Amino acid sequence: VVGSVKPRSLEMYAWRSNGRGRGRDRSTPYSRPGEDEADPCTVFVGNLSFDTTWQDLKDHMKQAGSVAHADVLEGPDGQSKGIALVRYHSEDDAANAIDTLTESELGGREIFVRADRGNAGGGGRGRGKGGKGGKGGKGG
Repeated sequence: VVGSVKPRSLEMYAWRSNGRGRGRDRSTPYSRPGEDEADPCTVFVGNLSFDTTWQDLKDHMKQAGSVAHADVLEGPDGQSKGIALVRYHSEDDAANAIDTLTESELGGREIFVRADRGNAGGGGRGRGKGGKGGKGGKGG
């Protein structure tokens, strides 16, 4: 038949979906391999006073071991979110921080320390330096 259009196979569209919506298990062009994996040397610290600086946090977390980096997360307005990420030089130091510093007091508040879950289990919390670029903690 002249002018008839051959039906397209649905197989050519299989890449668009994994059967559960918009391909959530597919990596994006911007993701890096291993990006969602948690770093075993990094701990998540919560219930911080909004006045706690990265230096206050680092000094407190040194009780558990050698701190490589401490970063109090900030919102776009530069205000602390009351949470932080602390990276230790070893997994043992990070584990020690979880065991010994959970329920310790910092800035008049009882903080909690747990293993960082990376991007995969973050539940929407941001990662990175926050709003004021260059204002994160330094190693040392």
